[in-house]
Amino acid sequence: MSQIIAIMKREISSYFKSPMGWVLFGIYAFVSGLYFSSMLLSSYADPSGVLQFLRSLFFVLIPIMTMRTISEDKKNGTEVLLATSPATTGQIVMGKYLGTVVMFLIISSVNLLYVLATLGYGGQIDIRFFGTLIAYLLTAFTYLAIGVFASAITENQIIAAIISFVIFTTFEILGSVSSMIGSLVSSMFNRIDFVQKIPATFDQAAGAAVTKALDWVNPSNRLAGFYSGT
Repeated sequence: MSQIIAIMKREISSYFKSPMGWVLFGIYAFVSGLYFSSMLLSSYADPSGVLQFLRSLFFVLIPIMTMRTISEDKKNGTEVLLATSPATTGQIVMGKYLGTVVMFLIISSVNLLYVLATLGYGGQIDIRFFGTLIAYLLTAFTYLAIGVFASAITENQIIAAIISFVIFTTFEILGSVSSMIGSLVSSMFNRIDFVQKIPATFDQAAGAAVTKALDWVNPSNRLAGFYSGT
């Protein structure tokens, strides 16, 4: 456990020893603050809405956060030092992953200001906010794991970021077109059934199964109930 914590601390400090950590924090704070300010100008303060909006930043924020996690060590040859350390490969990966998680939580801590501002203006924090917060964090933790994986399969940071971005985009595309693909599957079974031996209910069930499978792949769809507070 001590090895994991040591690697995690090293990972966190690396963000603040380079401009990247500060730039990411600044961009996140600026964009989220701008969005929340626009809500206040409309006499409407909703931290849940801010979190849902900020989820759209994951496509850019998380690939940039994770692109150097392991690829930089591979490029500089420092992964050899890690490999010969007392820590196992699993501990190294876990330490680096937890480092990105803690860094993400530090960046996201700015949302506490919006909660306090909402309460200060007489607003209320209902159960939907906590559901949205859980979904926001679980989605982020999943995407961070994917980003670390992408960083592990290449020593080029840009390629690692692109791989993460493509995977995240694919998730969203599948979620958007899942119903369409399910309908196409149902239609396909109907067209190939020349002798009318396939029951109509099977066509519909096959299409529905494909739709559910594609929705299951998308982390955002799986957590939709949390975002809606149900």
